[in-house]
Amino acid sequence: MLVNCIVCGRLFKSVDDNICNRCTDDEDSPYVRVREYLYQNSGASAVEVSEATGVSVSSIMKFIKDNRITLVGEKSLLTRCNICGEYISQGSTCSSCLDKEKAKTTILKNTSDFTRNSRFGNRSRRR
Repeated sequence: MLVNCIVCGRLFKSVDDNICNRCTDDEDSPYVRVREYLYQNSGASAVEVSEATGVSVSSIMKFIKDNRITLVGEKSLLTRCNICGEYISQGSTCSSCLDKEKAKTTILKNTSDFTRNSRFGNRSRRR
């Protein structure tokens, strides 16, 4: 399958990875340093990772929000949902808030369909 690399944007053939070989081979990239550190030191805080790898905390949080780093069970690196503030492991909105937003969108869509299709109060003139 052809996909765009999430680091450089180049098109490449991929089986299950979102990063091209050129970017993966780049040992000095901040993402690779953070990823390797977290593999060896799971549960480290963002500050610990930043101090060990030299990558800024804001860059580490961006990796999490971009779903390039996924966390399991630990709250040390977790971000908070933009809507409710609950800890989340990836993205910027928790699943319950996403579900609520979908429900609101569905209700609004159904309501607008009903008002658009109903002709209550709109009489046509008889000839």
